[in-house]
Amino acid sequence: MINILLGLLVISIVFVMVLIWSRGERSILLPLLISLVIGFCLSITQAFFFILPQGGSDAVTFERVAWEWGQDGFRVALSNYTGASSYFLSWLISLFYGALDRSQFAAQNISIAFNLGSVLFCYKLALLLWGESVARRAIWVAALFPVLLLHSALILRESYVSFFFVAGSYFLAKWVITKRNIFFLSSFASFSAATFFHGGMVFSIVGFFLYFSFSLVKSSASSFKPSNASSLSSVVTGVAVLVVVCAVIVAGINVPKVGDVSRFTDEGHAESAFIERAVRARGDAAHPSWTLINSNREILPKLPIRVSYFLFSPFPWDVRSPSHLIGLIDSLFYIFLFFFLVKARGAVINNKPALAVAVVLMVCLVVFSMGVTNFGTGIRHRAKFVPVLIALAAIMIPSFRVLNRSVRHPERAS
Repeated sequence: MINILLGLLVISIVFVMVLIWSRGERSILLPLLISLVIGFCLSITQAFFFILPQGGSDAVTFERVAWEWGQDGFRVALSNYTGASSYFLSWLISLFYGALDRSQFAAQNISIAFNLGSVLFCYKLALLLWGESVARRAIWVAALFPVLLLHSALILRESYVSFFFVAGSYFLAKWVITKRNIFFLSSFASFSAATFFHGGMVFSIVGFFLYFSFSLVKSSASSFKPSNASSLSSVVTGVAVLVVVCAVIVAGINVPKVGDVSRFTDEGHAESAFIERAVRARGDAAHPSWTLINSNREILPKLPIRVSYFLFSPFPWDVRSPSHLIGLIDSLFYIFLFFFLVKARGAVINNKPALAVAVVLMVCLVVFSMGVTNFGTGIRHRAKFVPVLIALAAIMIPSFRVLNRSVRHPERAS
């Protein structure tokens, strides 16, 4: 009974949050409510009827570990702090369990809250980049995107990572437009928060500083005057940030789920890492052996193949069982999204905040594509980037009548 009551309490709080976020604006409220209802129905199914796709294995393990840490109370759960690790999510849920009681249903509904936050930030990002009509299309696509709805009902890290990644992208775009430090810090903090749930998201920070450094150096160089102290200061700052990024790469910083970053800059270590990934690729969901990177010499020629398999697999020729059909359907959505993104490439390149977001996104996609060796894992990992993909591609997504409602508060004007 406590499982049901706590679950209903959490979803009620989420419902109130949706009302506050929308402030009565139907163009935001309706898609958020529909996403909430679908996610809640999937959560009920997962908790009380049968396990959904991707609802076993990791999702069960995260919940079980959370209960092991939380069953002796909040203070004991607090002492199990993991830092940035695979089980940081379990630690967060254990705090909830320690303070109240065990409720898988409630923990799943917390995922719904983060998914709805991702949908909202997708809308805000598209509104900031492209305007009202495009933002209306973006929020509907994000609210009804199947893999986001599925993950919103499961105790997995994807909803959390997706939320912080799209939030960081939004604040990055705001900083590019306004140059206000608060948005710069908010973006950095959001990307950093994502790394607590998955270490690979550290490359969002790398992409963030790469864009910041080169844009700063470029703007400073174009307006540089030796007698201008502010220009000199900007150049020095830009060079300093570049040095920091280089130091991260070569100094042997260890990242959960990634390991020692410097090993990818050394020929021998990099080759060993690629071979290790190839060995770990197994099962009928594994990418074909010819797509795997076996040495540094194969990185550039095979990189487009790796990114393609990360985003679009399984391809029809990779389907070997009925369960793979789910992945095939999921891949079709990414093919359409990427098609619209390619069509929008000119608009993205000519839009500075969109370009900044695209740089961070592409860095992450490239890095994850090199590490994922089967489409079962790829389906989960690529979902982390869906809201940002939607926001960037939304300018070319066709409009439908149901989306043509007015938005009263254009974000870009704020």
